[in-house]
Order: sequence, then C-alpha cells, then structure tokens
Amino acid sequence: RVTRPLDAKATLSDDDPVPEEIDVYRGIFGFRNALGILMWIALKVRWDILFYVIRLSTLQNRPNAEAFLAVIHLAKFLRDTKRCVLRMDPTEPTINARADGHPLQVYVDTGNGGCPVTGRTFACILITLYGMPIFFQVKRLATVSTVTTELELMAMTKAAHEAIYANRMLIFMDPGQLKIDKRQRGGAWNGPVPVHEDNRGAVLNGRPDHPVSKRLQHMPHRHFVVKQFVAEGEVKIVKIKGSENPADIGTKPIKLHGTNYNNLMRDRLGIIHD
Repeated sequence: RVTRPLDAKATLSDDDPVPEEIDVYRGIFGFRNALGILMWIALKVRWDILFYVIRLSTLQNRPNAEAFLAVIHLAKFLRDTKRCVLRMDPTEPTINARADGHPLQVYVDTGNGGCPVTGRTFACILITLYGMPIFFQVKRLATVSTVTTELELMAMTKAAHEAIYANRMLIFMDPGQLKIDKRQRGGAWNGPVPVHEDNRGAVLNGRPDHPVSKRLQHMPHRHFVVKQFVAEGEVKIVKIKGSENPADIGTKPIKLHGTNYNNLMRDRLGIIHD
C-alpha cells in the first residue's frame, strides 16, 4: 500500500535522461499525457497532490527515469487513497465560514527554493467562499531570494490583488453583500477581505503604519502596494499559524497520515477520508 505521494528516496533532480532507461517507460505511457491527467485530478478533487504534480511539471521537457517512476508512484498513491474525497457541504468545513466577518477568505504561502530546475520559490494562493475552496493557484515567483519575508511579501501582494478581484466578482453576483460605508458617509462596501499570512515579517511590512524593514528596502515599490490596499480598506492582513495555513498544501510536502495533514484536509479544504 502506497501512503505517500512521493517516494521518500526520490529527489526529482534535473539530471540528463538516459535513453536506455526512459525508453522502457515511454513504451508504456507518455510523460506529458500522464502529467496532464494528474494535473486535472489535482485541480478538480485532489489538491493534496498538487505540490508534487507541480514539481514533476518542471521536468516535463526532459524527464528522466526518476521522473517516470515518480509519476507511477503518484498514480499508485491515488489508487490506494481513492476513498479520500472532496466533500462540498455548506456546513463543512466550519473553520473558514465567515471568519473575520467576511464570506471570502484568502490564504497565501511560499516554499523557499521549491523548483528543482530554477531554484525559484513556489507561491500558493487559496481562496474560500463560505468555507468552500473556489480558487487554488501555485506559481513560481519571478525571483530568487534568501530572505523569507521578501518572498512572503511578494506572494502576499499577489494574493491581495486576487482578493480584491474575487470580492468584486462576489458583489457583482450578490449585491446583497453590500452595506452602507460609514467610513466615507455614503456609498456601499462589504468590508475588507482577510488575507491570511503565516510570516510575521510579511504581516508587519504589509501594514501601512509600519516602516519598511531595512532588509526589504531594496525591493521595488510595487511589492508594497498591499499597504495601500490595507489603508483603503480593501483587504486586511491576518496572522495565521503555519500549522493551520491550508496554502501549505501547494508549497510543501505533507504526509498523508500525519495529524497536520488530516486537519488541513478536513477543516480547511473539505477533503475527507470517506
């Protein structure tokens, strides 16, 4: 029985493929075809494997034998965990539902040096509506940095943009979300969208009243636009514990039967063991 999405000994290196080794697997299945099927499954019902599919996608141009074996291992993992399902129940999960007084919740996280080919960091953005996940994105950031706060701040700014867009779509579909905006003595507003971040430095530097840290003063100003969004009441930055951040699913490998994994799946994403 396979209980982990990736074999413990696998490194997913970008070593040159050996024709004699990969020809055996090419005769059985196409690497990109298999990867496309896994990506579809990951985006639709099994977000818990998305991190591993993203890692494998970085090797799709020149897959080696180890990459082929990793795809086979991941397929066996899905076979042995097919009772792990996504339940879309309006009463579950309850942790996210209208937390901080808003139906939308945005979670963001980064994994330092996640890409084995470029060394760039993966950033994950997760948006829930009344506790149900409606948006899940994992992309590589445009730069490499050794300062974790810098990476988290860049991802948080991207998440803030997505939060504002999602909120405007929500208002368009449900004008009943609007309330009288008492701040400006008129107009309508449905409150700031909570953006949950687990890095304390990024949370502090995202506040408009907090000066930019010395280690971040080299960053372009566009990465600090989140300060403006907070000042205007579009979003608010909420500190969350790293062990409770569901965006970890897209940036870090999480064991299937670990307590942290099960809590994230059940309470945050609605994926349960049926």
